[in-house]
Order: sequence, then structure tokens, then C-alpha cells
Amino acid sequence: MYGLKYLSVLSLMLLAVTAKEAAQKTTVGIETEEKSFGKSVPLDDCEEIDEDEVFTISVQKHCRVFTGSACTGRNTLLTPGDHSNKEPVPIISIYCHSKRPF
Repeated sequence: MYGLKYLSVLSLMLLAVTAKEAAQKTTVGIETEEKSFGKSVPLDDCEEIDEDEVFTISVQKHCRVFTGSACTGRNTLLTPGDHSNKEPVPIISIYCHSKRPF
């Protein structure tokens, strides 16, 4: 009986840790001329993307995309949704906010 109780407590603790870990990341969809893929990026931290010719980017959180590495250079704040451009745009790094930035 006690073993079952401890097993359920351990399962609950593992689920809580897993949910917390998943909540600290978001998925960003990127479409270039050659490929389309998703990338898991951390929230509230800078992540390198290194794509020079992006036509469409899809974000689930408010994210700021940068033309330079380490989240430097020109940047644009994107709201959740799909963002497309006829001309390719360089996206070198990205910073996604866990909360609305304004």
C-alpha cells in the first residue's frame, strides 16, 4: 500500500518537472526556399537561428528576431502568428518572451 502511494508521489513529481521544463521553451516555425522546419527555442534567452533567407516565420509567443548573432543588430518584435515576406529576410538570432513584453 505504501509503495503505491510513493509511486504516485514520484510520478506526480516527475510530471511537474517535465511540465516545467516544457513550459520554458516554445517552437518557432521557419520556412526558407529550400526547407521548412520547426526549432525549439528557450523562453527569455537568446537562441541562434543562423538562417540568411527566411520567407515565413511562425511564432507562438512574442518573439524578437535579430539580424546579428547573440541578439544584436536590427530587430523586429513579432506577435504570435505567421509572418511572411516576398523577399527573403536574414534571421540570425531570436529572443522569445515568456510574458507579453509591453
